[in-house]
Amino acid sequence: LNKLGCALGAWIAPFILLPFLGLPGAFMLMGCGYLSLIYFIQRKKRPIIFATLIACACFYWSPVPVQLPPGATALNLYSGADGIVAAFQDSQNSSHILVNQTYVLNGTQKALLAQQQESWIPLLLSPNAQHVAFIGMASGISAAATLDFPISRLDAIELVPEVVRAARENFAEWNSRIFTDPRANIIQQDGRRVIEASKTQYDLVI
Repeated sequence: LNKLGCALGAWIAPFILLPFLGLPGAFMLMGCGYLSLIYFIQRKKRPIIFATLIACACFYWSPVPVQLPPGATALNLYSGADGIVAAFQDSQNSSHILVNQTYVLNGTQKALLAQQQESWIPLLLSPNAQHVAFIGMASGISAAATLDFPISRLDAIELVPEVVRAARENFAEWNSRIFTDPRANIIQQDGRRVIEASKTQYDLVI
């Protein structure tokens, strides 16, 4: 039973629980599973009914714990296998992305020009670049700025799928071109792996 549980868990967790419930929901479901197991071992009445109700509650109530900076307003919350992503607006009306309560990605308002310069400066120094890779797409503002130049292809690479979704749904005013421009291609993968596996050589990697 122990070996069977290890095998099933190693398959169910990454392919079913985390993609569909995210980290909070998956942990809640596992916790309730252990609680149900205790009821079963102690031979309480109706353990199957109890376990079913708890499982249903996990699917419909998966709280996303996130603590924003003082004065900030949550725009959207996303939960997936890579953790918890929050799109928020701070007290100065600048929009940001918060990943796993730790990393604050990009910004608008006063930070907007600096975001665009992250691509403008490398491309000014590499005027003949055609195939460009941008690792760490985040909000997509910097990556979209590469399309201000006559490049032929942009690969915007982002490790966390929820960050891509947050960028698409909350930063369209500044990054819409990376989702609509035929030169742009969004890759949800580890940047180093993409570079290593690429069959064509990049002229510029940002």
